[in-house]
Amino acid sequence: MPTPASKTRAALQSAVDQGTFDFLVPFGPHRALLRPDEVSRCLGWRPRTVYQLIEEGRLEAHAITGRDKQRYQVTRRSVLLFLAETALYRGEDALCRAEHLLSSFSAAELSRLITTATRLRASL
Repeated sequence: MPTPASKTRAALQSAVDQGTFDFLVPFGPHRALLRPDEVSRCLGWRPRTVYQLIEEGRLEAHAITGRDKQRYQVTRRSVLLFLAETALYRGEDALCRAEHLLSSFSAAELSRLITTATRLRASL
């Protein structure tokens, strides 16, 4: 199992570019910027922790000034990269496990699965 320290920056960026961690950020790719409370929900951490990650430079953020209180908008790509950096699994691990499981299916079950997968792919 890879450790966060063993991952190269190129490998992390490649995983992000391939959409490996998109399922962890429920806000679609059309949202380039997220509010800290949204990031907090994605990461499962308190908002204060998100602000701390911003202050440490581990999350990219834009400061929106001119209000009573300074507001931040966090880049979606930095949330995805943070998730890639901290993952203790590789994106392809789930696919490998699914392929192993498929070998135990009957022909009828595989046909049903193919039909469902084809329908799902068409709806993307």
